[in-house]
Amino acid sequence: MVAEYPSRAQSAELPADYLTDVRRTRTRLQRFTEILDGPAPTSLAYTTARLRTESAAWRRTDGRSGVSSAGRSFLRGISTNLDELRQQVSIVSAGTVTLSSHSGSIPVTVRNELAQPVSIQVYVESTRQDRLQVVQPPPVTVPAGGVAPVSVQAKAVANGPVEVRVRLRNSEGDPISDWQSIKVQVTNYGTVGSVIIAGATGLLFNSRP
Repeated sequence: MVAEYPSRAQSAELPADYLTDVRRTRTRLQRFTEILDGPAPTSLAYTTARLRTESAAWRRTDGRSGVSSAGRSFLRGISTNLDELRQQVSIVSAGTVTLSSHSGSIPVTVRNELAQPVSIQVYVESTRQDRLQVVQPPPVTVPAGGVAPVSVQAKAVANGPVEVRVRLRNSEGDPISDWQSIKVQVTNYGTVGSVIIAGATGLLFNSRP
């Protein structure tokens, strides 16, 4: 004989929206620890805390369905701590970069305030491919408590201002940071073209009989 599962016990289960938030926290943790040189301690600490969020002890005890306020507060605390940890690996870029030739580089600096090295991918996106095209740089290892410069190769297509968006990713392509913006001013794309056109015009006139 199979014992029945009382409807009262079923209604007291942790709600779906709460468990969805728990899964999101787990995903964010997995994505972040992937960049760490020694992920085990961080992964263990947060996994242990996350497992506690799924405990039946967080069920409400007032006879109503849902999770207790203490349970939601505990989950928010884990999420906040994880955000603070992730923010210790960041992009340091500011101001405007001027590209005064057909090709050049955009400097990006990655800062790591953690007590261990991280391996990170700087992902770059030009918002105006008709003006500026960029090449994705290779992954970089940033030492503990240090910085690492990254040179993003760029090719001008036309003059004008361009917003370049930059964010950090792990080796699987998962985002680790929010987007940051770098302004690039392309100022001298047409110079070589003008010289070539002028030279060609001179040849045209000089070739007349």
